[in-house]
Amino acid sequence: MRAWMIAAALVATAPAAAAQSAAPPPPPAVAPAYVSALCVWRALPDPTRAQLLAAGPGVNDLAQALKTDAAAALQTAGDGCHVPAAGAAHDDELQAFTFVVVEAWASARLHSGFGVDEAALRQAWARVSADTRAKVLAADLEPTPDDAIATLADFTAGLHVTDPAAKLLVAIYASVRLHLAPLGETG
Repeated sequence: MRAWMIAAALVATAPAAAAQSAAPPPPPAVAPAYVSALCVWRALPDPTRAQLLAAGPGVNDLAQALKTDAAAALQTAGDGCHVPAAGAAHDDELQAFTFVVVEAWASARLHSGFGVDEAALRQAWARVSADTRAKVLAADLEPTPDDAIATLADFTAGLHVTDPAAKLLVAIYASVRLHLAPLGETG
């Protein structure tokens, strides 16, 4: 699941990434990727963030919104957050930003479409066992999220989620949470 989700979002943000090369060099002490990604997300104008969160129903719609609707705002926010212009640090930040956006988007879609409160989602995620998380992470390498959805059956049931589209959003949310953890996300 991770491969198709990240690929869609990274391809969508490629024009903004290419434009970054013309930006001034970052200051000597560049923030870790997650901190930088949060800076960019928070620096986006509220209407741009709201538009991204409302994109849907699928990840490809979010990727298209990043590419078309948010490209200029992303460039400006990236410049203000001292995103590295190119190289491994830029790629790390872009990946972290993708995870931050997809997590916020999945949470917003679950709330608006299925009544799942973000606080309840986070609390339920905090109770997911390490074994289940490891299984979801392993399923993340599959071309479809079916194994992750099945592994998360208790998690989704606890959220009173029964719709297949909502279960997919839960699997996306879980996958992204697992990939944000090593980047420093603690919530």
